[in-house]
Amino acid sequence: MAKKIGSSEMLWPWQDLATKQLLFKAGTASSARPLILNATRILHWAVFYMQFLILWILFSNINDLVDRFQQNFQVFFLLLWPVFTCIATTSVILMHMRERWQIAPISDSPDLGNDYKLKILSLRLFFSFMTFSNLSLFVGVFGMSAHYLIPFIFIIFFVATLGPIKPLLSLQDGMDKEVPIAVPLGIGFVFSSFLRLIAFTVLIDFGLHSLPFALLISLLIISLTSFGGGFLEGVLAEKTFNQAWHMVAALVLLIGELLSLTSLALWV
Repeated sequence: MAKKIGSSEMLWPWQDLATKQLLFKAGTASSARPLILNATRILHWAVFYMQFLILWILFSNINDLVDRFQQNFQVFFLLLWPVFTCIATTSVILMHMRERWQIAPISDSPDLGNDYKLKILSLRLFFSFMTFSNLSLFVGVFGMSAHYLIPFIFIIFFVATLGPIKPLLSLQDGMDKEVPIAVPLGIGFVFSSFLRLIAFTVLIDFGLHSLPFALLISLLIISLTSFGGGFLEGVLAEKTFNQAWHMVAALVLLIGELLSLTSLALWV
């Protein structure tokens, strides 16, 4: 028999936004307004769905991509690029759903704060799959022509898959640790982001016919997605527990994805 939902029970996910108690202690409870939290939720989901549009653009141009690269496996890796990003975004969305879309101090109680172990696991999945995404784009664009980088790519892939989980690269505030990321994984992600920068520049330069402009666009996209949004959330939001910074971080990330989508639509 189906359980009847009482009047006091939550029916919609956007209703379950009770403020974490430790935010009152931090003095930032006023920033955990439903408008800000739900906007943050929508922006994260928008980034998720953006990957399907990127995948559609690549799929729509698949014949041209095959003619250009002459290797089916390269086109396959190009298609994996947004798929891995989509999976990475899912891990973060799952974490934030559990946290009721609030950046809060660490606590074993979900009503007080956020779960540290959940954050470790979710962020490991996020950075692992974002690393896979970056590597897929690079392999898709360069294929075997970048054979001299293959050993480094395998090392990064190994670190992202089975690499050590310590030491952690963490921000600290007293005894609390926020944004815990394994140092080897962080290094691998940064290196793969530079490979993504190079690959995306070459990818859109094919239709743009201006390498400096393509590089500028790629730098802007990387700055917004891989580093800008991460800095705003991982440093400002996690250190201040101001939910507005979390919303701004998601907005910056979405702008970067929109720029990426527009570039692909115009010049691939």
